Amino acid sequence: MENFIFLSPHYDDVCFSLGFVASKLANLELINIFTRSSYAKPHILTTLPTGVDLADSVSKVRAQEDAIFAKRYKFQRIALGLDDAGLYGVDPFNFKGIDAEQATLERILLPLLNEKADRYGSAVIFCPLAIGGHRNHVSTFNAIANHADELENQGASICFYEDLPYASYKDMRLSRIGQLQEYFSANGYKRLHLVLDDEAVASKLEAIQIYDSQMRRDPPPNIAKYSPGTDIEDIHEALWVKESSTQVLPCQFLGV
Repeated sequence: MENFIFLSPHYDDVCFSLGFVASKLANLELINIFTRSSYAKPHILTTLPTGVDLADSVSKVRAQEDAIFAKRYKFQRIALGLDDAGLYGVDPFNFKGIDAEQATLERILLPLLNEKADRYGSAVIFCPLAIGGHRNHVSTFNAIANHADELENQGASICFYEDLPYASYKDMRLSRIGQLQEYFSANGYKRLHLVLDDEAVASKLEAIQIYDSQMRRDPPPNIAKYSPGTDIEDIHEALWVKESSTQVLPCQFLGV
């Protein structure tokens, strides 16, 4: 049976982007990467204890939220403990110093993934496409894309997912897909999507709201922000995969 490894730059990214896909799979591992953060909405910040490091307090809240999500979908969890961009004083959409960030990530993440692929004999790795250009997402994408051959030689299949809510913005999504078109063509990737019915939409909204520290209280989350902005009217989640990878995905994906 396949093992499915989900790479989440921050605690909420897999839930927002692939929560429905995850609900259809078994043998799941969730690797949260940039897990130290001081970012939370005001209704959380005002409840935190004084005299305690803000990043420690926020990170604890976010880890607790993620544990609830992981239990819901039966994930095994790993936290790599890296600082997110805000903690070292860099705008998340500024790439200054990103090479050092990526090198640190590769040094920690790649041996872990190679070990898992070797132990399992095969594994499916879900990695963000970095739609929206958040530097932590870009570092994650680059670490996997630059070493895809090495991982595949170890028996891994690579699936890239459209990052939500960023991918819900049509122009933002098209810009990134355009940047990657040559990479997709050269490596034989195609787009697949999985449509959510009304029950799945309601379930995904419940899961999204687990991450209360990242949610505005008013208005409540709109499911349209958690579906890629395309001409497809249905609420859906999307992957870019090689033809060979479609054989290890048990879901009923549709091609575009």
